[in-house]
Amino acid sequence: MSGDLETAAVAAVLGERPVRAYPALLSTEAAAMAWARTGAPGGSVVVADYQASPRGRGGLPWTVEAGRGLGFSLILRPALPPEREGWPYVASSLAVAEVLGVHAGVEWPDTVAGTADHDTLAQLGAYVELGPDRTEWVSVTVLVTEVAAPRVDLLHRLVTAVELRLADPEDDVLTAYR
Repeated sequence: MSGDLETAAVAAVLGERPVRAYPALLSTEAAAMAWARTGAPGGSVVVADYQASPRGRGGLPWTVEAGRGLGFSLILRPALPPEREGWPYVASSLAVAEVLGVHAGVEWPDTVAGTADHDTLAQLGAYVELGPDRTEWVSVTVLVTEVAAPRVDLLHRLVTAVELRLADPEDDVLTAYR
C-alpha cells in the first residue's frame, strides 16, 4: 500500500471531520453505509487505498488500484424531501467535474469524462436513505481512476466541493450543470 491515505495524513488535511481510512477494504460505500446507519455525522469520510469489491450505480463493478486511484465515500445529511432523492447525483457530479478541471464534463448519470476524448476521469454513486418525510442520509461514493500520490489534497478538494454544491441554491447548480 502506498501510505499517503493513512489516517494521520487524511486527518491532517480534513481537519476535525470524522474519518475512517484503510489500507484495504471491501468497499468504502459499504463501510460508509454501515457507519451512516449507526449515526455517523454528516461530513464523515471513508477512504481506502485499495478496494477489493467497489461498486457503482446499480451494483456495477469498479476497479480501484492501490496507489493509482482515489476511492472514497462521503456521508451527508442534507435536508432534502424524499422527492428530491436524485439531487445528490446532480450536485455531486457537477462538483467532481469542476474539481477535475475545465476539460471534464458529466456523462449522466455517474461518469465524469474528458470533454475532448471522453476518457473516464471519475465515476460516482449516490445512495439515499429515505425517511417518511425527509432524506435521512446520503452516501456519495467517488472513484477518480488515475491519481498520483499524494492524493489527500485532491480528496479534500472533492469532499469540500461536493458539500458546497449540495448546499448551493438549486438554480445555481442547474445553471452550472447545463
